[in-house]
Amino acid sequence: MLGYATLDSSRVLVQPNELVEITITMSRDPIQIEPIVVTARRLEGRHQATYEGFLARREAARPIGNERVLLRSDAEMVNAQTIDDVLKWLPAPRCLAVFLNGKPTLNARASLEVPVAHLEGIEFYRYHTLAPLEFRGTHSACVRATDYSVLALWLMR
Repeated sequence: MLGYATLDSSRVLVQPNELVEITITMSRDPIQIEPIVVTARRLEGRHQATYEGFLARREAARPIGNERVLLRSDAEMVNAQTIDDVLKWLPAPRCLAVFLNGKPTLNARASLEVPVAHLEGIEFYRYHTLAPLEFRGTHSACVRATDYSVLALWLMR
C-alpha cells in the first residue's frame, strides 16, 4: 500500500482444519511521488450570462453603437420610466429576444414592463451575433428570424 514499506516474509503453510494466527506489523516509509498538476479552464467572466458577466461586459463596453451595456446611473436610464424609454436611445431593435437575469423570458412583452427603477442595468445587442453565446440560440422568441436583437435586463440585487 502506498506509504508503507515493502515487507518480505517467509511463507506460512496452513494445513486443512488448522487455525494459524499471524501478526504482521508494517512500518510507515515515506515515498516520494511526483507532484500533481491540475490544469483547468474556465470561461472568461464577460462571456457568461451572469450578473458578474454583465459587469465585466460593462467594463469593455463602448458608449455608443449597436451593442450597449447600461447601468442605472447612465443618462439613458436615469430619467427613464420604462424600458421602452431606454430603447428610444438605442438603435432600432429587430425581433427582440429578452432575458431577465441571464435567463430567457417566456413573455418578452411582460418583461419590458419591469420599471427601470428596479433594474441594475440593461444590455442591448442590435444583432444577436454581437451578444454573448448564452444569449443566442433556440431558446429565444425570435429563433425563426434570421437576425434578431437581444435585450438582457438585470434586476437590482
